Amino acid sequence: MNKGFFSMKTKLIILVLVSLIIVSFSMLLVVNVRINYLGEMLVRESKDQNDSVKSLSSDYLEEAITNLTTRTSNLEAFLLNNSFDEVAKKLTVLADMVEEVFRSKEEIKYSGSPYPEFASEGVPAMRMLYTEGLNIEDPKIKAIGAKMQTISDLLVSFYCDGGLDSCAVSFPEGITFVTDARANSKLDENGKPINVDPRTREWYSGAIEVDGIYYSNVIRDLFSKEPAITASIPVSFDGRVVAVVSADVFLGTLEKWISSSLEASGFIFIVNQDGSVIFAPDGQRLISPYFVMEGVDLRDSSDERLGEYVTRAMKGDYSPYLITDYAGKEYILIGSSMQSIGWLLVSAVDKAEALSLIPKLDSTFDAVSARTTAEFYQHIKSTLQIVLLVLVAVFVVSLGQAVFLGNRITKPLNRLTKYIRKLEGGNFIFKMDDIYKTKDEIEVLAKAFEELSKKNQHYIEEVTRVTAEKERIGAELNVATQIQADMLPSIFPPYPNKTEFDVFATMHPAKEVGGDFFDFFLVDDDHLALVIADVSGKGVPAALFMVIAKTLIKNRAQMGGTPSEILYDVNNQLAEGNKTDFFVTVWLAIVDIRTGEGLVSNAGHEHPCLKKKNGKFELIKYSHSPAVAAMENMKFPDHKIKLDPGDKIFVYTDGVVEATNAQNELFGEKRMLEALNSNPDASIRALLSNVNAGINRFTDGVQQFDDITMLCMEYLGSKS
Repeated sequence: MNKGFFSMKTKLIILVLVSLIIVSFSMLLVVNVRINYLGEMLVRESKDQNDSVKSLSSDYLEEAITNLTTRTSNLEAFLLNNSFDEVAKKLTVLADMVEEVFRSKEEIKYSGSPYPEFASEGVPAMRMLYTEGLNIEDPKIKAIGAKMQTISDLLVSFYCDGGLDSCAVSFPEGITFVTDARANSKLDENGKPINVDPRTREWYSGAIEVDGIYYSNVIRDLFSKEPAITASIPVSFDGRVVAVVSADVFLGTLEKWISSSLEASGFIFIVNQDGSVIFAPDGQRLISPYFVMEGVDLRDSSDERLGEYVTRAMKGDYSPYLITDYAGKEYILIGSSMQSIGWLLVSAVDKAEALSLIPKLDSTFDAVSARTTAEFYQHIKSTLQIVLLVLVAVFVVSLGQAVFLGNRITKPLNRLTKYIRKLEGGNFIFKMDDIYKTKDEIEVLAKAFEELSKKNQHYIEEVTRVTAEKERIGAELNVATQIQADMLPSIFPPYPNKTEFDVFATMHPAKEVGGDFFDFFLVDDDHLALVIADVSGKGVPAALFMVIAKTLIKNRAQMGGTPSEILYDVNNQLAEGNKTDFFVTVWLAIVDIRTGEGLVSNAGHEHPCLKKKNGKFELIKYSHSPAVAAMENMKFPDHKIKLDPGDKIFVYTDGVVEATNAQNELFGEKRMLEALNSNPDASIRALLSNVNAGINRFTDGVQQFDDITMLCMEYLGSKS
């Protein structure tokens, strides 16, 4: 070997070592520069974001509080409006009842006194009071007393069930029949009924003047001395007023109607159409108690800013308004209209208390920012350590590979050199140059291996990600399935103490979660609500829509009303902003479990099946309305239903009649009725089992494409 000659093995090792040193140094330099740059950028961005959040958090929080208060105020106004609508409806019903009694030409026969006796304190009863000096032995007065005696039980029932503090019927002759449970408040110190002239009361003349529902200002109740609002309505026929029907709502009752949604940071007060304060809670310093009891028009009050806001709000401008109370506390006022009675509900939010979260928000953001920066540098330090360890490992491995490959390459080259030396000139020319000595083949192989490694790594990562995502989705669907199942009634019998009826239902979703649902619940002690519904579409979107629809129907039903009224309100709530165009078919019934009488409304749902006692199941077909959420302000007519003891009603979704066999035939209503009538006197559980067995036999293993939901109720009748 010539002096200064280096073998290919040595050159390869030297080349690998030099390359590794250069690459490692360059990598460390680039990583260090980039890390420093990222660290500085993180600190700078964190500071900028912190400053921005601190400068904007107050405005954003105040805007959020204003928006939340506006929505709360609108909701409170809506609920109070509904409460006074109910008072108006009850007064109208009572006025019609009084008018019907006094229209009758039939002479009332009575024995003894025609006037009601005073009941004990705390006992609801109708009591008669009259004007001083009135001759109650006058035949005309006795005739009024006799007729009122005929409806006294109805008045007591109306008072007990009406949620009112009292109700009364007053006559132009100066006689009043008051119904409540406060007997002692109507007796003087001698135990005699006090004299009352209803014709001098504001509510009496006001009702006659407006010839309709009249709401008084806040006045002291004549008997209990409680501050109250009196609603009244005249009773007229033959062109004259024959009576005035009235009802009291104490301010304590009104306060119960108002929810506690603003108690933590404010209060609510109500202003009538005359600008007078109807209600304001105790303890606040914005509305003077004098304003409430004296009926002061706030628009003309001594507080100019309060008067300015009330004037503006009563003209329809409900935008937020900042005002200061007597103690210097700032409030944000936001009003809402109670349209049916023309009153104004105002929510007052304590601005300082509402914005007290801002310092805490700033400190929390500072702590999170500092913690994030510290964690970032800790991760960077760990990353550098890992990079160094990887480089050392790569250096050692590469050196070993260079020695190994050098041995593998130099041996063939030495043999090739010996072979070339033996060749004669002219027949083969081989010239070694620097380009050839760089071992291009090895570099190409390394590049091919590197590309293959990258593809394999990407493939493994993608397979791992897809597998994990499928497992996550599967787990979430399992949880969603359980949640949906838990939302549906699952305890049977549901009301062991209720012997008037029995009910059973099942739901089998076509996918992990479905759009069908059923529900049954007691609206009150005597009325049972039955619901079955089918949301358009399948899977998770339909299930989400199903949860909203089920919740809205139950919440609205528990507020009272007919199925038609319930579906009308729920339809408008679901249709508003329904960009997904989902809709839901609903069958809703409310049955009086004492009598078996009820009302049913069908919003695009399947026809129910009814079995009379000792009879067979038959379809009940009548025209039904479009589905709920299809269009706003849709009407859903009610249909009467009468169940006798032993009757059964069966309702279902279209998954039952549209179950398909291998020949693409539908199960249909005929086969469903055959399954029900195979043993019509079976228990309600057995009836659903018979229908389900009939579907399974018909489909014979064909995959289910729609949710199958069934509900059956047997009316057993009231033992009383």
